[in-house]
Amino acid sequence: MNVKYFLVVGALVSLSLSQGFASGNSGHGNHGNNMGSKKMDMHSGHQSKDGKEATLSGKLIGLTCFIKHGTQGKTHKSCAKSCAEKGLPIGLLSDGKIYQISGKGHDSLIEAYKPLLKYMESSVKVKGNVFEKNGVTMLVINKIKNG
Repeated sequence: MNVKYFLVVGALVSLSLSQGFASGNSGHGNHGNNMGSKKMDMHSGHQSKDGKEATLSGKLIGLTCFIKHGTQGKTHKSCAKSCAEKGLPIGLLSDGKIYQISGKGHDSLIEAYKPLLKYMESSVKVKGNVFEKNGVTMLVINKIKNG
C-alpha cells in the first residue's frame, strides 16, 4: 500500500465526519436542536420542536414590572397590558414558577400577546407547550380561559 492511498482514505473519512457534524446541528430551522421527535424530558433537557404539552393555572403578569419593580395585581393591570402591547415580556406565574410567554415559531411577541391582553393580571387556565433550557422556561399558549 502506498502513502497516496492512506492520504485519500484519511481525507474521505475526515470529510464525511465534518459533513455529518455540520449538517446535524447547524440549521436555523432546528436552532441546533437535533432531537428528532422526542418530547421534553425535564431531567435530560431533550425536547422536540413542539415542547411538552401542559395544562397550567396561574396569573398572567408583566415580567419587567414583576421582576424589576415587584409590582403586580389588579391595580397594575393597565400597566401590564401597556407593556405587553409594546412587546415587553409577559409570563404565567403558576405555583411559584414563572413561565415566559412566547409566540409560535418566530412570531412577533406583540402579535402573540394580542389575544392575551384582556387576561393580564388575572387568574387563568391555559393549555400550551412548555420549553425548558438552561433554567429558562417558556410557554406557547394554545388555549386560554379565565381560571
